[in-house]
Amino acid sequence: MLEEKLKSSQAGSNKSFLILATAIVIVIAVTVLLAAELILNPDNSEEQAHSVEAPVVEKASTPSVQPEQSENGREQAAEEERIAFKAMLSEYESNIKALVEAPEFAVWDEVSQARFLKMKGQIMADVGTGKYGRARDELAELIQQATKVISERDAAVAESIEQAKSALKENAPQKARAHFLRVKELAPHSPELSALEPQVATLPQVVELLEQAHLAKVQGDMKGELAAWKEIAKVDPTNGEAEERIALIQNTIFEQELSSHLQKAMAALEARRPDLAQKSLNKARQMAPKRDEVVHLQREINTLAKELRYNALVKQARAYAAKDDWSSVLSSYNDAAKINGSSAEVVSGIKRAQTVLGIRAAIKEKLGKPYRLSTKVGEKQARALLQEASGVFEISSSTEELAKKLDALLQLYTKPVMVRVTSDGKTFVQVKGVGKVGKVTEKTIQIRPGRYVFEGKRDGFVSKATTVEIPPSGKTMVIHVVCETTI
Repeated sequence: MLEEKLKSSQAGSNKSFLILATAIVIVIAVTVLLAAELILNPDNSEEQAHSVEAPVVEKASTPSVQPEQSENGREQAAEEERIAFKAMLSEYESNIKALVEAPEFAVWDEVSQARFLKMKGQIMADVGTGKYGRARDELAELIQQATKVISERDAAVAESIEQAKSALKENAPQKARAHFLRVKELAPHSPELSALEPQVATLPQVVELLEQAHLAKVQGDMKGELAAWKEIAKVDPTNGEAEERIALIQNTIFEQELSSHLQKAMAALEARRPDLAQKSLNKARQMAPKRDEVVHLQREINTLAKELRYNALVKQARAYAAKDDWSSVLSSYNDAAKINGSSAEVVSGIKRAQTVLGIRAAIKEKLGKPYRLSTKVGEKQARALLQEASGVFEISSSTEELAKKLDALLQLYTKPVMVRVTSDGKTFVQVKGVGKVGKVTEKTIQIRPGRYVFEGKRDGFVSKATTVEIPPSGKTMVIHVVCETTI
């Protein structure tokens, strides 16, 4: 309605302005015609001047234009007042109208709302009678008063919001709800409400969970306390205290578990049980692989494990030596040398085991090829070996037994055996590497047990070679050598 009055007033003002403009155009046209007349008739200028002046005075042209110019000024001033009022009205409708006319504004100040509506009605009445200046002044007063009341209302809303937040932090559900409802009454469209509403709604449950968390803390049940705080975080995701407390408890539980594993590892080390210490340390490493304590304990476990392993290997080597198991002795000492190769016992133990094993291997080789004992070289080597073996008899009974076997075999293979050689008396007989027998029909010779080659040669006949193994026995062997095949 107020806008329609403004439009109607603007139409009337435009009509008056048109009339005034028409009158001005007419006056200008008359003046131009008179000026042209004077220029065309200069000789009669004085007369013409009198003739022109007379009509102007008679018609009183000047007095007739002046009232129109005054009316124009009034119209222009009225238009300016109307425009100024319209601008102020736009400000009011954009920023204030919806606030002061809303139902929730009456909750805050019903009297002021009624006063503002009455003032607005008076303003509309003034606009209806074209009193824009007065309407503008009244509207300015309305805006000023409304702005003040709105500011007071906004301050009260802000205070209630802060009080509600404070009550949430204090875990006071009744107080928080009271302030929340006050905000909802005064500013139902406040963006703060959407954030406050779920917190206020869940606060009673949060308080109950807080009591559970406190009880668990008093009882020393950190896992129970952690579970309660996690439930609080689910119920109220905006609860910053829950997030902090969860992080703190989780860290405390973590440190306690880690410390427990480390303490068990240290206790196992003191008990010289690196296997148990390693199990506990492995659990600690899974939790904190780079912790200094983990790295340090691992070094200590490794050191103890090596020490115990070394001691076990040395002890094992001694046990094998007592059992005359020198292969196992050498293996144990070699493993011990990987841990502590500078140990005098390990070095001497390896050397001793190698000596025993070397002698045993050499004796077994001689026993496996007894015919070599019949040679001077073989006999010499065997007697030297027996002399060397005698030095380990005290630590290796099995070596002594082998040496006895070799000595007995040596006695057999170094004792000459009677061998009867028969031939045709025409064949020249010799024992390769030993000596000549000659052209005989029968001859008995003495020779050590062993493997020999008896050769027979005769002119015109194919030579003959016979390999014979002469055993160490008391029986006389007969060997017949004759070249029978002619060339």
